[in-house]
Amino acid sequence: MRLHHETFSPFNKDHKFLSILSIISRSYVLSSLEADLQEIQQKISHRIDFDTFFKVAQNFK
Repeated sequence: MRLHHETFSPFNKDHKFLSILSIISRSYVLSSLEADLQEIQQKISHRIDFDTFFKVAQNFK
């Protein structure tokens, strides 16, 4: 969990979800379509906190 928190923290300052997910996707060598990310962004109110990020990151393994 510490590694995920360290990865997430520098990008969480302005709560820009799409930017954060794009960076996370690249860091986990995932290729995500921007349209899919925008759909997810719409579903979770345009913001993400660490707990939400961690739940999503668990699925990247």
